[in-house]
Amino acid sequence: PKPERKKAALKRLAELGAEPGLIRPLLDDPDPAVRAAAIHSLAAILHEDAIDPIAPFLSSPEPADADAAVSALMRHAGLEGILAAGPSLQRLLEGDVSDRTRAARIMGDSKIRELYRPLKKLLDDPDPCVHREAILAAGKIKNRNLTPRLVREIADPRYRRFALESLERYGERALDTMISALGDKTLPVSVRERLPRLIRKIDRPDVVNALWAFADLGDERLRIPILHHGERLQEKWAIALDRKRVRELLDLEGETAARWLSRWRNFQVWEDDRLLSEAIDQSIYWCGRRVISLLRMLYGPDSIGRIRYNLESGDPALRAGALETLDNLLDKDLRSWVLPLFDSGDRSAAAAALAARFPRGGETVAQSLAATFSGTHPYLGAALFRARSLGMAEIDADEIEGLAAAATPLLLEELARATRTIGQLEPVCRRAEELRDDRTLAVLKCLAGGKEDTMLTTLDRVLFLKRAPLFARVPGEDLVRLAQVAALEEFSAGSEVFHQGDPGDSMYLVVSGCVSISVAGRELARMSAEEVAEQ
Repeated sequence: PKPERKKAALKRLAELGAEPGLIRPLLDDPDPAVRAAAIHSLAAILHEDAIDPIAPFLSSPEPADADAAVSALMRHAGLEGILAAGPSLQRLLEGDVSDRTRAARIMGDSKIRELYRPLKKLLDDPDPCVHREAILAAGKIKNRNLTPRLVREIADPRYRRFALESLERYGERALDTMISALGDKTLPVSVRERLPRLIRKIDRPDVVNALWAFADLGDERLRIPILHHGERLQEKWAIALDRKRVRELLDLEGETAARWLSRWRNFQVWEDDRLLSEAIDQSIYWCGRRVISLLRMLYGPDSIGRIRYNLESGDPALRAGALETLDNLLDKDLRSWVLPLFDSGDRSAAAAALAARFPRGGETVAQSLAATFSGTHPYLGAALFRARSLGMAEIDADEIEGLAAAATPLLLEELARATRTIGQLEPVCRRAEELRDDRTLAVLKCLAGGKEDTMLTTLDRVLFLKRAPLFARVPGEDLVRLAQVAALEEFSAGSEVFHQGDPGDSMYLVVSGCVSISVAGRELARMSAEEVAEQ
């Protein structure tokens, strides 16, 4: 049989508590993965009695055999197994990168919760491979003491996927930690906004109220996933929610929408800036999505579900029908501002209607600028400053210094470019050193060398990506990460970019010039600026 079938059979034999004699021959199987599976199955059946037949594998030159022996004895052979395998694990913990990576994997496979202390040390390991394996192991041993650390790991894009995977393995054992983290303002939004999806997967009726408690968080970006996943759980468990509370939340979203429409009006002088206009449009759109989620809770999924679909269909007739249905469904107060919010025909009228209903949502231009640069919306703040600086708005040295003091990396890049014209780089450099932000430091280096580069900042690159048809409809904020990791490469005329048979792990966007795609000397296509060449 194929190795996969052997491994599946060994797992089933262990579950059935089969005769050990059926497993022993596979300890000599030529496939390392099968031998490892046989070691685990034999230990699961024999427990302490597995020490004698498995202990010789502890000194095997084959890492798979040795690692399987350590984890199997520690997991299944009780205290004696731990004593027998412990020295091997200790040697790996004190070894090189490869050894420490193996140690993390062994601890995960052992599923012994008491190993969280040595595993915690590996979570601090500077090597990315060790760090990643330790995160995955933490999800297997499921010790609650590790859940706060796993939550923090979500902040790093390199480890985010593994941290989320591990937290999902914990299930309800991580619920208290995730609920606490959801309300922890010291954690980045990039961490907190991913927790509602994990909380929803715990799939218990009391989780509805746990999420519902955070539906009025001040950061509207967090309210999006909270309401989305909360409404799905509420529908599944048919839990009746406090209608007064839903109305209060609708008022909160209405006031938020009024604030964004006020900013749209205040920033119209820069309406031709694509990134800024799109960012404001996205914020208004998400206000509408949150309102729909709350209406769904108030009026039920059947009536509101179809309305949501028709409003987002892009079909004018379907949108008109959805607005008419809302007009008949909503009470007078809700009609006064919900219908204008979703009527895309006249945004000025929507801004006036919501300002009249929610006067506290109104902002002066100065208030809108201060709120946007506060750091709550990093991408929008950077896009706004870029629009102002490129639009020749008057920006003095005092403003640069004030903005630089608490600037996010995106905004700092734009500040660095703007300061080239007013000679006030010192506060920008100081803030870049504080953040240790490599991209901003690279921008500063280019400026210091007098280099002119049309792809200097992240937002420059985002704007270029959006010119390509592939990314034209992707929100600029969603392209930031791609823009930050994209590399700008230069090729001389006639040089080869990639060759047939190379690994298909790259995509090239042509910034300038053109690229010829040919096979055996025959040109198949010619690609010019803003077109995509995939390898």
